[in-house]
Amino acid sequence: GSSGRGLEERPGARRGTRFRHFREREERDWRERLKVRKCYMMPRQIARMGRQQATVGKSFLRAFGGGSSAICSRAVVSKSAQGFRLAALGRSAAGTSSRFGGNKGGLSKFSTECGAASVTPGTTQKATELEFYCGGAMYPSVDKTNGGEDSFFVTYVNDNGLQSTGEADAEDESYMSKGFMMMGVADGVGGWATSGVDAGHYSRQLMHLSNEFSLKEDPSNPNPKRVLFQAVQNTDKKGSATVCIVSLSPSEQGASLRAANLGDSGFIVIRQKQVMFVSPIQQHSFNFPYQVSSIPQYSDSPMKAETFNLDVLPGDTVILGSDGLLDNLFPDEMATIVYQAKANGTKPGELAHILAKITMEVAIDKKRETPFAAGARQAGFPHEYGGKMDDVSVVVAYIQQGSKL
Repeated sequence: GSSGRGLEERPGARRGTRFRHFREREERDWRERLKVRKCYMMPRQIARMGRQQATVGKSFLRAFGGGSSAICSRAVVSKSAQGFRLAALGRSAAGTSSRFGGNKGGLSKFSTECGAASVTPGTTQKATELEFYCGGAMYPSVDKTNGGEDSFFVTYVNDNGLQSTGEADAEDESYMSKGFMMMGVADGVGGWATSGVDAGHYSRQLMHLSNEFSLKEDPSNPNPKRVLFQAVQNTDKKGSATVCIVSLSPSEQGASLRAANLGDSGFIVIRQKQVMFVSPIQQHSFNFPYQVSSIPQYSDSPMKAETFNLDVLPGDTVILGSDGLLDNLFPDEMATIVYQAKANGTKPGELAHILAKITMEVAIDKKRETPFAAGARQAGFPHEYGGKMDDVSVVVAYIQQGSKL
């Protein structure tokens, strides 16, 4: 790959030492828009949004309000006849895990071997009954007039065979899959805008091609890294993107999760109230992630994508997200929201929208402790606190067996 100096000079580089100026401008724009509507959504999303989701933004700031540099808030979602409400439980930020580095002890009990082991085609009756229940959401940053630069896809199996969906179809719907699911997110790097390039075109093409190649995978032995590589090799739009692709398939141990991640998008695995795994970030320097492009001199090799092979169980939840989500919410905050939401029968598509809306509210809070702010301080910005406004993509998958959801 290219040297760090060369990479920093390319259009795909994200904001560096001047990111505070851009973030403050984004916050001002967002606050002005909040006077008109609480949460910014695409028109098709607004048309289908239910009352339960609409009430989340109204109550969020009260529940998650500011706080000192040593304290951040933890959400507990409960459900009433009027919809969701959020209550905050204070906790110390000390020892909080950060995907930018630092304490990660106890997060993972899984094997993270790079090579994907084969899945035995003949599974037990228990494995064949396994279901993957999934839904997604994509919210653009408020300063974007192009619909944002994130994209996602989901490939799933129902009675009609292999199906697929993406952000163009995502409202609050959820999709049940039997036997196989593959999902991905791509985050177009906004730095290309200074060269007059809309990186959203690249990320959408990348996810469209990933979807096409995922349909050709063997459901009993999927390979997300192969899908990522083939998709990148066939792109021709200008721009670059970070990307994460995850597959789920039955195994005799429960379910097999395989993933390929390049850059600062990623995924987490939640079991009950516990965060079981957080995918690590790949970056050349702070806020400058690994990324792929159709232009070789601006691309990291897709073969640099880190791969994972994990055993997951019925009842686990997988959250796949762009950095807009992962830079603003800590994994244990998401775990608490997921636990309470599932206890109240929330479908994954609804939960994806809830997480995205909460993230958009956190992004404008200048006092809140966030993963991005913690990472900035580690990188030499000692006075950095608050959220980061960005596009937000979220895909939520429930691994279940005999569930009534």
